[in-house]
Amino acid sequence: MTRTTSHNSLAVPLSALSDNKHYVFVATGDNKLERRKISVGADDGKYAEVLSGLKDGEIVITSATKGLTDDTKVTVTLSEDKN
Repeated sequence: MTRTTSHNSLAVPLSALSDNKHYVFVATGDNKLERRKISVGADDGKYAEVLSGLKDGEIVITSATKGLTDDTKVTVTLSEDKN
């Protein structure tokens, strides 16, 4: 008999992680970026589980993160993951 337990978890693409998987950039309500320290758990090679430091619904920058800094002004365009 195999038992499976499911649970909801928050995850981000591995491409969003910087500095050895410890930080992400989050878009704030005033169109600026905030560099946020997070803790990650398991990953499946594409996404990493976020254990702390990020809330559901926050907008995370998932590409072109090299050279970004706190308070960088941004215009956010949301797109759907097509995979």
